[in-house]
Amino acid sequence: MNEDIAKMEYEKRIKALIDKADPIKYDILDLLFRGVPEIALIGIFFIMYFLVQTTGIATDSKIYIQLLISSGALIISTIAFYVVFFTKWDKAFSEYKAGKICKSLKYDKETKVLLTALIFMKLKQPKIELLTIYSLEPEIFEKKSLIHSLYD
Repeated sequence: MNEDIAKMEYEKRIKALIDKADPIKYDILDLLFRGVPEIALIGIFFIMYFLVQTTGIATDSKIYIQLLISSGALIISTIAFYVVFFTKWDKAFSEYKAGKICKSLKYDKETKVLLTALIFMKLKQPKIELLTIYSLEPEIFEKKSLIHSLYD
């Protein structure tokens, strides 16, 4: 009997959190925070392009091929770093956004973890509403599954 009451309370709680996570709006600071990896990557590309062009023009063209090869290697390693780093960046952004919501609504730490997992799910598929997924697969929204999704 107590398990049924606890399950009903959890369902009510998770639906309330889904209602908070589904209509998330991003302000300018959120977009900047989320866009930092892309901005840094594009900035590195432009800096490398500029350095190769100016050094190739200033010196003779003998060194130009070596500069292109070394800058290409740097760009490829930067892209690899970006691919690895960006998955962790989404989790950091989810935690940041959940922290902002929890601070304004005065939620406890457990609720912050659940809300972070929901926001992370929303970031993966922003066009699909979480409430629709909840009606189709409620097992995904169990506490254990949500916490597990943060550490995959």
